[in-house]
Amino acid sequence: MKLKTTFGEIKRDAKDSLSGFWGTAFVIVLVMGLVTGAAGFILVLPGTLLESEAWSFIAKIILYPFADFMALGLSFCMLKFSRNDIPYVRDLFKAGKFYPRYLLYSLIISACGYIAAIPFGFLIGLVLVFAKHSVLTSAILCIMTIAGAFWLYVLLNGFALIPYLIIDNPKMKISRLFRMSWQLMKGNKIKLLLFQLSFLGWGLVCLLPGIVAYSLDFISYHFILNSILSIISIIATGIGLLFLACYFSVAQCSFYNQIILEYKAALASSKQDAPDTAPAAVSAAPQEEE
Repeated sequence: MKLKTTFGEIKRDAKDSLSGFWGTAFVIVLVMGLVTGAAGFILVLPGTLLESEAWSFIAKIILYPFADFMALGLSFCMLKFSRNDIPYVRDLFKAGKFYPRYLLYSLIISACGYIAAIPFGFLIGLVLVFAKHSVLTSAILCIMTIAGAFWLYVLLNGFALIPYLIIDNPKMKISRLFRMSWQLMKGNKIKLLLFQLSFLGWGLVCLLPGIVAYSLDFISYHFILNSILSIISIIATGIGLLFLACYFSVAQCSFYNQIILEYKAALASSKQDAPDTAPAAVSAAPQEEE
């Protein structure tokens, strides 16, 4: 079922949800980034100092599920924002009850991504081995890489709703969640990609201070002035990207909310029962234990 709501309406809904609470969202995203970054630094530093590849490998194994846990906590908070239920910073760590199935989902998606990339890797390998090195070969490789990345991303977008479905349906089996997300995303995979790309302009605006400061390095050779401008540009870029992360995250939750609303409305208007692969009921807000 294709989403009928326009991107502008979804973004407006996200901005309305954040109205008056941008500071809260900013702090939540900042804390999430600082905690994840600090954990990564603490885990990776010993391996770097000791030049131990074994420790670095262990650190990555530990960091991967921890980063997933924090990402789930952020999704939980942003979903609450999108439903006018203002979260607290501590809610970042309240998503533990959803985490086992989210980790399983993350591992499955990673495995699917690697498997789906194999045919393109094989084709690119054949071109590298048998084709002569030329401008045409480089162009073909570039086109194949872009096409493969596009196809893979669109394919995996079919399961993009699973984190939110896990939060809304904490007792549902993982296999049913995959089927549910795939059905809800029929006709919406490319639309989600275009929706995400529509934030690219804001991303460039956020990076603008850094680009300007970098350009000034080639114009002005005053060390102190350049240092001050660099510090200001880094802070401005960081603040801008954090606010954009708030906006983008809540907008994606609004995208999900709208798909659910339209799907339930379509079922109600047709007066038909939902098929086995469809969500029999999706709660109006993230379920939370007392």
